[in-house]
Amino acid sequence: MATLTELYVRAFSAQSFFGLEMIINWLAVIVILWIIGLTYLVWKSDSTHKGRFMATLLFFEGLKCLWQGTNIVPYSVDLQNVWNIGWILKIDVFFIAQITAIILYFLFPVYFKINSLKFMYRENLQKYSWFIAPILGIIIWLSIKNT
Repeated sequence: MATLTELYVRAFSAQSFFGLEMIINWLAVIVILWIIGLTYLVWKSDSTHKGRFMATLLFFEGLKCLWQGTNIVPYSVDLQNVWNIGWILKIDVFFIAQITAIILYFLFPVYFKINSLKFMYRENLQKYSWFIAPILGIIIWLSIKNT
């Protein structure tokens, strides 16, 4: 069985394109941390409904980087317990984030006036849609996950 060090040495070999994929994996982890920090700053700086909407959108866009970021742990039999959890992050959290981000993009006219969609700009919708979108994303993913 290979150790974690040996697996990383193999990841930087010529057969693995000199570690380019591993570098991208680690950069994805940095992007996740960066966007979560940015989410915190947006949430704290603007407590209006628009600020909460943008913070929620940023957070779910950051979670989409988990698809690549979970690959910092190489596949091996020794790390199977780690991959049992990593697989949930890679698949379930990624697809919940993807579905939620799509819903939030459709809700953009609720928060920002667009001339042709100005009928959607309502304060009643602004109060609730920033937190209903993640709930809908989770419900949609859980309903289609096993199909």
